[in-house]
Amino acid sequence: MRTGFRLLVLAGPPLPPIEITKPVTTFGKAAECDVRLSEPTVSRRHAVIERVDGDWYITDFESHNGTFLNGQKLRPREPIPLTHGDQVRIAPWVFRAAFRDSPFQLSHTTNDGNRSMLQTLAGTEGRERSQLRQLLAAAAAINGAATQAELCDQLLRAAVSMSGFQRAAVLRHDPSAETVEVLAHLDAKQHQAPFEYSRSLVRGAIAGSVVHLADPQASGSHSIVSLGISGALSAPLIVDGVVWGLFYLDSRGRERSGTGEGADACRVLAEIASLALSNLMRREVEARYDTLRRDAELASGAQRLLIPPESGVVAGVSYALRLVPGRFVSGDLVGVCQVDEYRAAAFIGDVTGKGMGAGLVMSVIQTFLAARLAISNDPAAVMNDLDIFMSTRLPPGRYASLWLGVLDVERATLAWTDAGHGLAFIASSDGVRQLECQGTWLGVHTGSPYRTATVPIRPGERLVLVSDGFIEQPNAAGAQFESSGILETLRDAGTAQEDVQKLFEAIERHAGTVLIRDDLTAAAFTLGSQRAGDPIRVGAECSMLG
Repeated sequence: MRTGFRLLVLAGPPLPPIEITKPVTTFGKAAECDVRLSEPTVSRRHAVIERVDGDWYITDFESHNGTFLNGQKLRPREPIPLTHGDQVRIAPWVFRAAFRDSPFQLSHTTNDGNRSMLQTLAGTEGRERSQLRQLLAAAAAINGAATQAELCDQLLRAAVSMSGFQRAAVLRHDPSAETVEVLAHLDAKQHQAPFEYSRSLVRGAIAGSVVHLADPQASGSHSIVSLGISGALSAPLIVDGVVWGLFYLDSRGRERSGTGEGADACRVLAEIASLALSNLMRREVEARYDTLRRDAELASGAQRLLIPPESGVVAGVSYALRLVPGRFVSGDLVGVCQVDEYRAAAFIGDVTGKGMGAGLVMSVIQTFLAARLAISNDPAAVMNDLDIFMSTRLPPGRYASLWLGVLDVERATLAWTDAGHGLAFIASSDGVRQLECQGTWLGVHTGSPYRTATVPIRPGERLVLVSDGFIEQPNAAGAQFESSGILETLRDAGTAQEDVQKLFEAIERHAGTVLIRDDLTAAAFTLGSQRAGDPIRVGAECSMLG
């Protein structure tokens, strides 16, 4: 799990690196934002970065000037994954996401002192016909790359071939230029010596120029002299108007160093690669959106197949429920089913993870509940069997919480057990109380059995179940709604329908302008006046939405 990362400032007014460690970090001019960016082009609430199931996402808050990822303007209120090396533009700043678990090798640059030995190279007018053919072939290969790794490989091959240098690397710098990430490297001579990088050349490329090391002996750098570096060159790779990285070349000993024409070819290759990289990164942003959209559509399709009506009567138990999708496809499940003519089962839970993986786990839980409740009305017995069943089938690191209760119309009781959900309440005109959480999550299988608790349900009392999306929803100040918000809201309700309606009204007031993060699900149940043998509006099979 990625616990945090830094945003490095590549362009814009000076700022220290921004540490992103909290589950939710907001950006904007407003005083309540976690990262205050006091510039006219920044909106009061501009964007948010948040962690969901170990992955990081960024969302634009319908800002006036937009939020950009790798040069692509983000769709308002639609989250998109953040990965290592992504460039985020909140004008006038451009940041790079630097994750601690970078897949690339880090290397320190060599402090080679005096920049007077560097020459900034401008383009020359003429081109040999053979060099033009090489450039056209290189341009086709670079633009045809399907991934950043392939693009870097094609760039290095062309640069070594056309410049005369023997070693090449694509680097991504930090703002100080003291360390670089080595994204790709190529050694035509297969040397075993370490590849040293001149800090002066790195800084020159960061400034946007093609530069080369004119006199290595004059550098005063022992490491460069001892390695026998006879020449070196760097050129910037520019994305969204900012230096994204650079490619770096050198020769050693008696190896042929790059010529002026070779350096000029590198400048052209840098421009070709910059355009290709910009287009590739924009396509990658669209691909991330498409992946999330397809996942959401598949999960929504499963919801439509499983969703029961928003109100109804099952075995004499009246209910009302509602689900409002959040920005992330979550693993909420809630349902109601008939146990026999006098009893109805109600359940709510959550599966770790998101998307179709979580949806498949929910379907398995629903199927098991439907089969097991047909032969047992004891919630603990059903939960114990489900725990054993799921502990051998859940993927590593995936668990499920579940609250399961059986409402008995004839005896006016509620028998229930809890596998780590803990968000069940009894509401009446006399007050609201939260039912105590009893057990651990499904799939952990600690060996401790679940137990059934039984409480009376008096006329007018309601069983209210909510998803964790309610209690974890923050407001503009970052304060969560919590169980106290549920208790306060239910004090003013009087029926199952009112319970559900008031909960959603309260969470909307609490969230204010903050985006709803996760699915919000609420359900309320009360013992109705329906008699045994009367028609049942929801069939005998368990219905679930998730």
